[in-house]
Amino acid sequence: QALFKEGKKRPLTFSRSSTVKDILFKNKDSIDFIIISESLPGKEARLLSEELYYNGQKSIIVEDSLLSLFIKEIDFVLLGGDAFNSDYFINKRGTLSLVLTARYLLKKVYTFSASYKFASLLYESSMFEKIPLRYVDFVKDSLNFF
Repeated sequence: QALFKEGKKRPLTFSRSSTVKDILFKNKDSIDFIIISESLPGKEARLLSEELYYNGQKSIIVEDSLLSLFIKEIDFVLLGGDAFNSDYFINKRGTLSLVLTARYLLKKVYTFSASYKFASLLYESSMFEKIPLRYVDFVKDSLNFF
C-alpha cells in the first residue's frame, strides 16, 4: 500500500469510517499519529480515537473548525465514503470544507468505499453532502485494497 511507504505517516481523517479504521489498523507500524476531526454533532471521533488507543496507536481529536491549523502537519487526508458514483462521493457534512482546505494546502486526499456503495443517484441531506471527485487524488474500492 503505497500510502504508507517511506517512513512514518501522519494521516488526517474525518468522522469515523470502518474502512478507514481498518486501513489505519493494518498500517499501524507505518503511522506516527492520526489527526481525527471531532465530527460534530455525533462526535464519532471519540469512538475512533478509543479504538486506535486500544490498538496501540496515537491520535489527537481536533475541533472541526480548527482542522485548517493542523492540515499543514499531515501527509494526507484519508476518508471513507457512504456512497459514490462517477462524479461524487457522499460523506458527513464538513467533509467538503476539509477537502477544499487540504487541496488549497497541496495535501493529497484519498477516499475509500466498498464497490457495493456505488449509486447512480446521490442525495444530500442535513447530515451528508456531495464531494466532487475532481478534488480527490484517488478513489479506491476498499474491498480490493487489502
